[in-house]
Amino acid sequence: MIYYTMITPNQFTSGEAVQLDDNQALITHTTGEALGIVMTSVSPDEGSTWQTKIYAAGGGGVSALLGDTWDGQPSRFVFAGGRVVPTTTRGDGWLIPSMPIVSKVAGDSVSVGIYK
Repeated sequence: MIYYTMITPNQFTSGEAVQLDDNQALITHTTGEALGIVMTSVSPDEGSTWQTKIYAAGGGGVSALLGDTWDGQPSRFVFAGGRVVPTTTRGDGWLIPSMPIVSKVAGDSVSVGIYK
């Protein structure tokens, strides 16, 4: 698993996709290339800075927030609006089914692996 930690002025939500803006600041993903998925965002100094751990690729994956309905079957995903959305072509990684396979709706937490 590849992940790294960035010091940020804001707290991020675990499971949300993030990207760098034009000034290289971490923001919630909107469009374009996602940097990864937030694993944790904790403040060692009571809120003035945050240590944000970001999953970038590989390994067994992490939990992410779903942006659309998913039938629960193995599927590729793309990043859209800070969330992962099932797709039938290309994609940024895989949605990993739970057992037994169950459908999920937008806002649910799902397991994903980023493999480009």
